Amino acid sequence: MKVLYKFYEDLTKNDILKRNKELKQKMLIFHGTDDDTALIGDTEKFTNLNNKVAKLIKVPRENHRMKIENLKKIMGYVIKSIKEKEIKKEILEER
Repeated sequence: MKVLYKFYEDLTKNDILKRNKELKQKMLIFHGTDDDTALIGDTEKFTNLNNKVAKLIKVPRENHRMKIENLKKIMGYVIKSIKEKEIKKEILEER
């Protein structure tokens, strides 16, 4: 995948970790623990800084391109959480 230099420039100008006070929309982020494309440590920093609006759900042994089976589990989890109106677990359990 080709990435334009403009993308890099935008990243350096818009540090999302420094702009966290602007965030108001609630977020539920699913991140594979074995992701080597987008590091989970960065997502942990982001969700820790934005813990009023952002919640991290770690998907064990999953990488950046999640398998369809895990995506189905995630969607089931999201639907259940919406119905219950809360997120109860930090880690998506294997079922």
